[in-house]
Amino acid sequence: MNKDQNLSVLSKKEVMAYLPSYPKTANKTDRGWSLIAAGREGMWGCGLLACRSAYTVGSGYVTWASVNYPYQSSLQIPEALLARLEDKQIFDKKTAVGAGPGLGCSKRVESFILKLKDLSLPALLDADALTLISQKKSFLLNKNFVLTPHTGELSRLLNVDSKIIEKNRLEHAKAGAVKYNCWLLLKGFQPILSNGEQNFLIPTGNSALGKAGTGDALTGIITGLMAQGLSVFKACALGAMLHGETSARWLAQGKDINSFTASEIINQLPFVMSDFRSDET
Repeated sequence: MNKDQNLSVLSKKEVMAYLPSYPKTANKTDRGWSLIAAGREGMWGCGLLACRSAYTVGSGYVTWASVNYPYQSSLQIPEALLARLEDKQIFDKKTAVGAGPGLGCSKRVESFILKLKDLSLPALLDADALTLISQKKSFLLNKNFVLTPHTGELSRLLNVDSKIIEKNRLEHAKAGAVKYNCWLLLKGFQPILSNGEQNFLIPTGNSALGKAGTGDALTGIITGLMAQGLSVFKACALGAMLHGETSARWLAQGKDINSFTASEIINQLPFVMSDFRSDET
């Protein structure tokens, strides 16, 4: 880890050590249970990407929840369990939650986020969940939470122009973490992770990731890692590194930078994870 004033640069070698491993006797109950609250009519793909990503990084169970059951889209991921946001036992047995992509900003979604706020579960809020909390005068969370905005979403959370944020990503990532009393991962080239006091640069990524759905995949990756017992910090550091390295591997295969899609993140993940394990040993 290289330190530059208030910013620590995480090395790939350090982050690789966070990758979960299991004995030969491990089963699905040892690998945690992710709750992915994502997608709605016309945007079920958001939930599909997040759920597939959570499973691909190792989550033992994944429940896909939304305002309605995603019956038709769930045929593309038969491993997923289904739920509605208002189900009484929706949080039972879950070990991490990822909420927001394509979920909408309805009263039912808001009620779900408010219930989640009062729990101690590790939780990630993205996309529509960020839009909802940005409309609140005050929305203090805790260090079990991470917000994962891109620059435009952080602009709404802080009421600061996105061009100003881009000029000083570190200071605004810190400001967001302080305002909401949680971890914040500012997406983009070389993501910044902050809890307001500790700040980390994750040196990965390229413009291939600038496509719809790539953030949804990141939601699933980080949620799936938290579900397996990684701390918010470790899950975000490892998740962001894996996410970025999928695009690097794509380019290393001689493929064009403009041809990368969010689905390719999931296709590349097993190879990147395997490379991490090989390099670690």
